[in-house]
Formats: sequence, structure tokens, C-alpha cells
Amino acid sequence: MRQLESAKVRDQKLSITYLCQLLEVSRKGYYKHTFTEQDEDVKVASVLHYCQYVRGQLPKAGVDTLQQCANEYFKGTFQVGRDWLYKVLGANNMLLRSRKRKRPPQTTNGVVNHGFQDHLNTIPKYIATDHCRLTVSDITYVKCLGGFAYLSLTMDAYSRIITGFDLQPTLSTEGPYNALRQTVDFYQKHGFDLKGLIFHSDRGCQYVSKQMTDYEASLGIVTSVTQTGNPLHNAMAERLNGIIKNDWLYNFEDKPIDEVREILSQTIALYNTARPHRAINKKTPMQMLIPDYPNPLTSQPSKNQIAKNNSPKALSLKSPSSCRLTPHKDLSLCTSAVKTTPSRVPQQEQN
Repeated sequence: MRQLESAKVRDQKLSITYLCQLLEVSRKGYYKHTFTEQDEDVKVASVLHYCQYVRGQLPKAGVDTLQQCANEYFKGTFQVGRDWLYKVLGANNMLLRSRKRKRPPQTTNGVVNHGFQDHLNTIPKYIATDHCRLTVSDITYVKCLGGFAYLSLTMDAYSRIITGFDLQPTLSTEGPYNALRQTVDFYQKHGFDLKGLIFHSDRGCQYVSKQMTDYEASLGIVTSVTQTGNPLHNAMAERLNGIIKNDWLYNFEDKPIDEVREILSQTIALYNTARPHRAINKKTPMQMLIPDYPNPLTSQPSKNQIAKNNSPKALSLKSPSSCRLTPHKDLSLCTSAVKTTPSRVPQQEQN
């Protein structure tokens, strides 16, 4: 009799409602459990597609940068947590690895008795509170075909906008001078008064040359020069050098200087419009000047480009549990965020 009853139960199609009541589980809990894994797979695939797209534009974008961009891009769909992103990137071998650094060539021929004051490293230290108050500048080297080229960069200290740049084959005054002229044009274009602007640099002979200082004086710009060879006295410019070189201009030994110039123009545009900065509340530099300035990596038109650049054959995706996934071409498949089970977070990468 019992065997007959069990056979009837086996052949009977039981409803989900009946089974939920039998197991004392709510229907909502059942459906949530059923679709959680599917939601997680879609989320992982979508985020990895997007991270690969961002890395195509910002090759050395760290987890913080990727998280900021992803949260803005997927706003209204789900949130991307930092630890979750570490686990996903680590499972797919997408964490950055630190490189051994060699001693760089010297680009500063320091002038000790230059006769100019340091208006930045005062007591208390000067802090720019608006645009066109303080501009920092420096020269750095870039490896290219045939040796080194020398990159002059000028940046607004308040917004972090690169306002001028120039790449020259020698350490002549022409590079910093061209970058300064671009800076002047930038400020004038946006309606800023140059009078009282502090132009800060190190003790390089290019920056205290008559050509540079006379041009600054003619516009009412205050020349500020470090008094020692300590790079911390021009730390913002030194940091900018590292970002541009280490995040973009690397492995260029086989490229001629003209090609590097073209790539440099694209790099500066991405730095100003796409790369968020922690020091300015994770905004891009141009968003400090124009609050609603669109980020090309997080705006809606970029979705088609992401789907085009990331085909299923190009990616081998893994969830944090090392489960191989089939990526989706359409990022609109993403659904609500789902919590993952805690696991060990990979060692923090170097940003």
C-alpha cells in the first residue's frame, strides 16, 4: 500500500505553492533563491564587459576608478561594491600588478640663485580655493623611438585640469613656454582673469628663463619657484607626471615622437574628461569646471561601443566562486544587485 502511495506521489505533478507549504518556505523566498544565481551571473558578466571597456581607455585604472565609473554607469540597475569588485577582478586575472621602477633620467638643471619666491610652500601652505588661482607645471621624460622625448605639463591646482602640454625632443624652453601659452588660452577662453594667478614650478632653468618670466609678468601672472630640490615642494605636478606616464605613456620605445604626440592628445582628453579623482570627490577635472560635463566612459552612448568591443569570444569570465560564465552582449540584461557569500579578498593592488 505504501509503495503504491509513493508511486502516486512520484507521478503526481506537485505545485510550487504546495511544495513551499510543505517545506515551510515562502513563495517569495523560493523565487529569490532560484533567480539569485542567474542575476549574479548577469551582473558579473556585465561588470567585466564594462571594466574591459574602461581599461581600453584607461589602461591602468585601479579598482577604485573602476568602481566609481561602474556605479555611475549602472546607476539605477545595481551597485558595485569595492570588495565584490576585487573578488570578481581577481577571479578573472584583471587586478593590476606593480612594476619594478628604475631610476629615471634627470630633467631638472636646478638654478639656485633664481631670485623668485616660493608662493606655494608657505606657512600655512597655500591652497587654491577656485579656478585660475594656482597652476603647477613640470617636465618629465617619455621613452620613444630613438631615445627620450620631454613632456611639459601644466595643471590647474583646484580642478586638476591639464590646461597645457607640449612634447619636445630636447629640454629646451619651448616645451614649458608652449604649455604656458595653452594655459593662458584656456583660462581666457573660459573667462578667467589671469591677474594674480600663481604659476608654480621647480628650479628648472627653463622656468626661470627670461622668455618665460617676461611673458608671465606681461599678463600679471606671479612666478613661483621652489627654493630646494625637494620634489615634495612641487608634489602635485610630480603626481601628474606619474599618472600620465604610468597609466598611458608606457612601452612606447618603438613609436616615433610624432605618433606619441597624437596619442598624448587623446590621453590628455581622457584625463580631463573621463578619469575620476579622489581628491575632487571622485569627479573628473572638467566636472569641477562644468558640473554636468559628460564622462564619455559612463554616458549612455558608450553602451553600444561596449557591446561592440566585447564579444563573447574575447572574454573568459569567472564569478568569485570560479564559475565560468557565458557573457551577455546586451548590458541591459543586468538586474538588481545580489549579495555574494563572503570570501577572502585578493591582495590590494597598486593604483
